[in-house]
Amino acid sequence: MVGIPPEKAKLLPGHFHLLHHPAECRTLPDAIVFIDEADNQLPIEDTRARKYVVNFLSLPRHRRQIFLLAFHFPRLVLGRYLPFFSAFLFKRPPYLLEFAGKRRNDALTEMMRKAEERFAELPEGAVTRYTYVVAPRIRWQGMLENPLCSFWSKDLSEIWADAEVEEKEKPQPLLKTTEDDETTAQRLQREIGALFPGSLTQEILDKLIAYDKNYSLGQLREMCLKEGLSPHGHKKLLAARLLAKQLG
Repeated sequence: MVGIPPEKAKLLPGHFHLLHHPAECRTLPDAIVFIDEADNQLPIEDTRARKYVVNFLSLPRHRRQIFLLAFHFPRLVLGRYLPFFSAFLFKRPPYLLEFAGKRRNDALTEMMRKAEERFAELPEGAVTRYTYVVAPRIRWQGMLENPLCSFWSKDLSEIWADAEVEEKEKPQPLLKTTEDDETTAQRLQREIGALFPGSLTQEILDKLIAYDKNYSLGQLREMCLKEGLSPHGHKKLLAARLLAKQLG
């Protein structure tokens, strides 16, 4: 499970493994991976991250994995990524159908239209017990009944009830921060400084700034995992780990 708050782990059976970031999925071959809130976790609409998304979606078949991605806004599953998906599951009558795609006749909009028609045929009160499935590779589509899992609970269903909206960070110069965050800045500077026993020369600072500017947080996490480094921590700290290993 990717993206589930760690403090809610007790709501899941013991054989579930919690991951912090989609990039960690590569460490689990022969697994079924569920990515909740994929709208936020996988920047599928970000054109700057297109290469990362394509590489990520190409992994499952090589690692004998099944990826389940939960999107709340179907329009974010853009046409260029549709071939990567084996099946599409619609859990309730699509709302905001007009925002499903840029063109009224695109594949995703057509799937949502058919799903809406089939859900409209169900008796009142039965909507939540069914899922409309489109599986292009086996040329099948239709309605399937899927009861709640045995470990379902109201708390699990409302797992994000206590979540807070994260404010977008304002760009900050490397190792600089606001006075309100001075403690964090000092800790970050200490952690980065420990990676460079000599001193943080201007050359090293320039390279760190380049890393911070040219790579997203997700890309830096993926690079750290590839190099056997911890993918956790501030973006600048991840850049410092990579640079420290590069400089030996």
